Amino acid sequence: MEKADDDVRRAGKATAPEPVSGDPGMWSWVLHRISGATIFFFLFVHVLDTALVRVGRRPTTRSSRPTRHPSSA
Repeated sequence: MEKADDDVRRAGKATAPEPVSGDPGMWSWVLHRISGATIFFFLFVHVLDTALVRVGRRPTTRSSRPTRHPSSA
């Protein structure tokens, strides 16, 4: 096996490793991306909701109503 790898290197033809389905590193990367996107979305909504305080009391109350008590939404 090592001889075949050496032959490929000498020939200048590098082969990319095949992706392994179900590899723990792949799943950790996927979960990392999902959690990052979720945190970004949460912060974006939080900043927008906080910015409504400058607009007035009524828009702030309307936008925060679903988060106060989820069953009343």
